[in-house]
Amino acid sequence: MQYLFSFLFGSIGKIVDDIDDNKLNINPFIIEALKSLNICLFTLASTNDFLFSFSTFILSLFGAGIDNNYWKSFILISLFLSIIYFSEIDNLPLFILIIGVIIFSTHFEEKLFLEEFSTKKLLTRIIGFIFFIIIYFILSPKGLSKISNYSIQTTNINYIFKLILIALGGLIISIFSQIYYLWFNQS
Repeated sequence: MQYLFSFLFGSIGKIVDDIDDNKLNINPFIIEALKSLNICLFTLASTNDFLFSFSTFILSLFGAGIDNNYWKSFILISLFLSIIYFSEIDNLPLFILIIGVIIFSTHFEEKLFLEEFSTKKLLTRIIGFIFFIIIYFILSPKGLSKISNYSIQTTNINYIFKLILIALGGLIISIFSQIYYLWFNQS
């Protein structure tokens, strides 16, 4: 279920972000309900997973797109959950690599696409979606057994699956919103 919660967290997070970025005229109750649901989903996805809550804490501090108080609230929420579920990081180099790549790519993407909607951004999102699907299946137990050594197979990578599922959830919503605004919303 935690993987489903992560995917839904990414999807609803992107919906909330699009509503805010595009100043959509949505009932404030609906917006607050989506935000609350998203915090619940994040909390459920973080249950007993220090690496996931701690990686979210680091990404909330240094990642791009943390541009309003709602997203900044994840600094405190993820810090609190990290303290509750604290455990040793069993593969620190892998953790640093994953977090570094995410921080770099979010900042790079923010600088690359100043516009909210474009064909170039849509194509990049589609490529990203395909990339994350491939990585997800490579990291699956079946894929890992074919390509990795023992040390990677014994490393806790659940948080990586969750981060990938957040990205996939957000990318699906982003792809649909890009298509809608580029081709169907000609106002």
